[in-house]
Amino acid sequence: MKQRFMQLGGVCALLLVMICLTSSPAQAAPVTIDLCATAGTSSLPGGGSVPIWGYVAGPCTGTASLPGPVLQVNSGDIVTINLTNQLPVPTSLVIPGQILSASGGSAGLLTTEAPPGGSVTYTFTAVTGTYLYQSGSEPDRQIAMGLYGALIVNSATSGRAYSQPTSAFDSAAVLVLSEIDPNLNANPAAFNMQNYKPRYWLINGKGY
Repeated sequence: MKQRFMQLGGVCALLLVMICLTSSPAQAAPVTIDLCATAGTSSLPGGGSVPIWGYVAGPCTGTASLPGPVLQVNSGDIVTINLTNQLPVPTSLVIPGQILSASGGSAGLLTTEAPPGGSVTYTFTAVTGTYLYQSGSEPDRQIAMGLYGALIVNSATSGRAYSQPTSAFDSAAVLVLSEIDPNLNANPAAFNMQNYKPRYWLINGKGY
């Protein structure tokens, strides 16, 4: 079985391929995830690299990679995501399809933002499915810079993507499709997004 999830108007697409793996029933529980929005680099085909913004799991001790770490929780989990911002601009987190509440930070356009050097906490009750977590601050610019990743919410029914029998599967693979315009990455603060023209297409962060 194959499912395709597209983010319209953004720069990312998430492709989830369900193939053949047994799994145990998901049990709801409180879950805490620490994420850090920080800088990194991404290799380009033919050599060279570009600066990126992205996410690191845990404390802010590593460099960002594309895409962000896959987050996996169970249906009904009370999920808390602590977002720390090491970027030079405010950033935030949204997960289309999940209802987040936030504490700390300050009001942004789409959700509560963490200022540079600050943090914000988001909480939600996980709903079964496959989602993108991504920046809600200047989303076109920040998502294009690399602030995105996959969230998998396991069904409570073992071996099914959802509760319906038709969603039964054996194994799962996550493919995150995205793109890079090196001109944006070279100078994100000054770049005019109307001139955004991707030159590289990525599959799980690998450029083609």
